[in-house]
Amino acid sequence: MADVSLTIYCPTVSTAWTSINSVIINAGWILHDTVSATNIVYKSNGEEGIFPYIYLRIYTSATEIYFELYLYWDATAHTGTAKAYAGANVVYFNTAIWGNFAANKDMVFAATQLWGGYSVLVGFCNKLFYPNITNTTSLSSAGDDITLDVSSSSGIVKGQRIQIVGVDSEGRDQLQVTDVPDGTSVTVLNLPREYASGAFLGVTPCPAFTSSNTALSGYALCPRDAVGDANGDSGDDISIFSPLNRDYINPDYSSYYYLLTPLAVAFYPNSVSDSLIGYIDNDLIKLSPSGSTNDIFTINATGTPEQGVVTAATSNSITSSGKSWTVNEWANKRVVIVDGTGEGETNAIASNTSDTLTLTYNWTTTPDATSTFYIVDTAYRLAGRNVQYFCILEQLRSI
Repeated sequence: MADVSLTIYCPTVSTAWTSINSVIINAGWILHDTVSATNIVYKSNGEEGIFPYIYLRIYTSATEIYFELYLYWDATAHTGTAKAYAGANVVYFNTAIWGNFAANKDMVFAATQLWGGYSVLVGFCNKLFYPNITNTTSLSSAGDDITLDVSSSSGIVKGQRIQIVGVDSEGRDQLQVTDVPDGTSVTVLNLPREYASGAFLGVTPCPAFTSSNTALSGYALCPRDAVGDANGDSGDDISIFSPLNRDYINPDYSSYYYLLTPLAVAFYPNSVSDSLIGYIDNDLIKLSPSGSTNDIFTINATGTPEQGVVTAATSNSITSSGKSWTVNEWANKRVVIVDGTGEGETNAIASNTSDTLTLTYNWTTTPDATSTFYIVDTAYRLAGRNVQYFCILEQLRSI
């Protein structure tokens, strides 16, 4: 399923609620439980379908949308267990504001263009450093020195600590491997409870998390010390950070582009090498501390972008007298107003003549003779930030 994203003006929380539900459904999450019109639960097992199902509950109040992540959800009782965190992450729509929403079957992202932690990133760390995940093939009874029947023991070694995640509301437990007798069995020191056939086994068989509202961290759905179906707490933290040294990925201002990079994910403490889980390879960005919410960041593969001054404009075009462009050379590019009236606006270019750009959408604020512009390959807006040097960007509505 392709990524789905939407940036839309939200005069009320109702607009935001309709938008985020549309994005989640179109991204491939499965509607699991409609508790009410403003309280809905979706489920996903990831883009590749290799993880246990996780359950995302979203619900709304008069001014907020709340996000909660569960390992299990009973659609008959309308209740969940094994929650990632005792609280709920929230995105505020207590004023008319632009909302940014994006999703695929691995991730759901929501933010307003308010400064601070008013953004939510929830889902799977989709690229694992320990990728071997297997499933039990029979009922596994509790006890000591238990041999589990599995579909494959490849990648599991004697002495290793692994996690089991149940498919029948059993929960999750950490296990100590004492032997790997053959290619379809694993012996563990102790199995604290019975697990139905189909349980997931691996170092991180369910690498799901929900981000914190206020820091570059989050809460694991299946932390390594999790026991049974107990809910998580504020100590079940993960760290989300760039695997590249930030000194090497500051924006190259001379070329007017910013470097997109994956974000590594680790259980705390992140100073311990084996705490690394994997990384997220979706379009997130790491940039310098100077970025401010609502800033426009551009990517231009050919170096310095085309620049100009607006001499005339309509609701869906701009003219820059004196230009001698080739007809339609800028089609499907992006124009960004960088100064003057309409600063910060961006739009998709449908076509161009020698001196006029015709745009795909109407301007929110029509530029005038005070406006200057860049033409670039791609434009992003800073949609949410958690700490000084980390930002989440989403492509603008002009795409």
